[in-house]
Amino acid sequence: MPIDIERATLEEINAEVRRLIEAWCDRRCLRALRDVFAGWPLANHLTDGWASFMDAMKNVRAMARAELTEEELNAVDDLVRVAERAIYRR
Repeated sequence: MPIDIERATLEEINAEVRRLIEAWCDRRCLRALRDVFAGWPLANHLTDGWASFMDAMKNVRAMARAELTEEELNAVDDLVRVAERAIYRR
């Protein structure tokens, strides 16, 4: 289920990332797992923490695209947009 990019709470964001990680663990999607853990869990809720999260999700999208389902790729895109909103206050 897609998250609301403009109104997503931290709990919803964490739940979405956990859902992705569980699916990737089940399928042994090691590239995606390697990249996601570079930025999650958020070290802090400041701009630099969100930037690390955004970079991690962008790396998942770029480097592990072949491992992701269409639904997972859409979720990663949504999470990148959520991080962009947190960083740039769009």
